[in-house]
Amino acid sequence: EKKPNWSGRIRIIGTIISILLLVWLLRNQDWEALLRTTASIPPLYLILSLTIFIVFQFANTGRWWSLLRAQTDKITFRKSAELVFTGRFASNFLPSSIGGDVIRAVGIYPFLQSAFTASTSVVLDRIISVFSRIFFLPFAIPILHAAILGVTTSGLGTMGIWAGLFTRIEGVYRSIVSSLQPWRNNPRALLGALLFSWVGIILDILSTYAIVAGMGLSLSAVEVAGLVAITHLATTVPFSINAYGFRELTVVAALQVLGVSLEEAAALAIVTRGLAMIASLPGAIWIGGLLEDWRKVSSTQADSPSVATTEIGDLERE
Repeated sequence: EKKPNWSGRIRIIGTIISILLLVWLLRNQDWEALLRTTASIPPLYLILSLTIFIVFQFANTGRWWSLLRAQTDKITFRKSAELVFTGRFASNFLPSSIGGDVIRAVGIYPFLQSAFTASTSVVLDRIISVFSRIFFLPFAIPILHAAILGVTTSGLGTMGIWAGLFTRIEGVYRSIVSSLQPWRNNPRALLGALLFSWVGIILDILSTYAIVAGMGLSLSAVEVAGLVAITHLATTVPFSINAYGFRELTVVAALQVLGVSLEEAAALAIVTRGLAMIASLPGAIWIGGLLEDWRKVSSTQADSPSVATTEIGDLERE
């Protein structure tokens, strides 16, 4: 019996709700001030932010490549980078960031010849990314504290929010322990992935800070770090397609807590979204390469049908 795809429906509904809320938010602000704020950003700051964001993608590549190298030496850093950019580009059109992860798993399969290892490497890469962000959450405490006080002054409400946060962290920890199984004998690969992830987070913060500086906002580096940490953790929830609307609402809400005007907050959210999409464009070049890799695998398996049979047998024994 075919079950309804509730997950997909929730993402579609979430995307519609988020975008409608964002449209409502944008309609209730001064568009002249928004455009004036956006146009006031010096091109040098935009180029600097875009360059840092592209380097940030290479740091993400290093994190994933560290995990892949523990399983095979057939994958190069360049090929990993191509798949990371391709997944990033695909995420502009597929549900949340999960769509890009599926593209990466599909793209890496021809080199690993194991669907389990391919998918697990991507899942573990995502978990390490989220886990590494948790270390930066202390920078977001002032934002969270101000937001909590704005919502409720009761201790019960505060305890509920923090309980939800700790529950999420506990869930991430359990997922990490479960996904570490194929890599348990190679802790160096995990440490390398974590270090690459921290470098990537710092680059992400610097990229956003470049736009903040270009807009002349009076935000410290610590506040920008908190903003980036909150935004990333909030958008890991597959609530909408590529977090459209939801990400922008999160950025606007966090910045308003920090005293930034609605127009300036919206401008920052829109500009950083645009730069992220521009940085993903190289992935469009390499999408065709996925088909070529799969064609080679199909022809190889056609010549050696025992390969697929052997893998199925191994999975059954496991």
